[in-house]
Amino acid sequence: MELRQLEYFSAVAREGTYTAAARRLHIAQPAMWKQVHELERELGVALFERVGRRVRITAAGLLLLDRADQLLGGAGRIRTLAHELRLGQTGRVRVGCFAPHIVVFLAPVIAAFRESHPKIAIEISEYGLEGSGAVDPSTSLVGFLRAGATDVITSPPVEDATDLDGFAAYQVTVVAVPPLRDAKEPTARRSRVAVTALRDVPLVVSPPGYFSRQRLEAACRVAGFEPRIEVESSSPAALLALADHGVGTAIVANDAIPTRPVRTLTFEGRAMTETVWLYRESRRRDPAVEAFFAAARSAASTGGR
Repeated sequence: MELRQLEYFSAVAREGTYTAAARRLHIAQPAMWKQVHELERELGVALFERVGRRVRITAAGLLLLDRADQLLGGAGRIRTLAHELRLGQTGRVRVGCFAPHIVVFLAPVIAAFRESHPKIAIEISEYGLEGSGAVDPSTSLVGFLRAGATDVITSPPVEDATDLDGFAAYQVTVVAVPPLRDAKEPTARRSRVAVTALRDVPLVVSPPGYFSRQRLEAACRVAGFEPRIEVESSSPAALLALADHGVGTAIVANDAIPTRPVRTLTFEGRAMTETVWLYRESRRRDPAVEAFFAAARSAASTGGR
């Protein structure tokens, strides 16, 4: 049984003659007659009976017609969906990212994209809501991307990225947030603080592998000391709360706390910065992903965030 045969059967039932049905579907009448009769032989029931110059659907044919129309309708919807998928008008985009990247860059991109592509679903998987132990979160996200578990990721620059397509989205800086009890101290109102000033200072930081933690530890080692880490958490809000209650100075990336007064952390007189990139796999050509990626690239190039 073929969908074409069911389409011919449905057309004859509605037009009442093979000639009219063939004319509507733009095919030869003998070809249509042959296909409908093959369908009758396959099903083992008569679908039509002749009445003068017309044909009338049988009782069995009437029962089968409803099911045939359901199948044809489903096939039509599949064709429409496939067409929209090819054009990037519908589909799904899975985004793996860190929560701050949503606030600073992705949120307005996704909002604008949803308006222009309402049939494309955006699924966000945030990294950093749970402790990551000693696992490098950016490396994990790149692994998820290459394994096909996600379509787009945010990440620091990837060294071996020959298989990836990416662009710079925005820049982040490591900052320090002193405890509230120190806010009245003259030094607390400075806009910058050197890493060397953190020797023996209690700190609350992100887990190993996070950008701010990596830069802090590397700078401290060069400066000749190990940072005094009191507590670690992957939640920027938790780090700020710990700082506010006097546990220690919070060391975070500034995109994690965009509205909070901070002090830029410097090493050898320079701010410690990193660029956040958006990546996708070059070899995978999903129209929905390509449309989202293009929209995000455009937003980054125009500063629309």
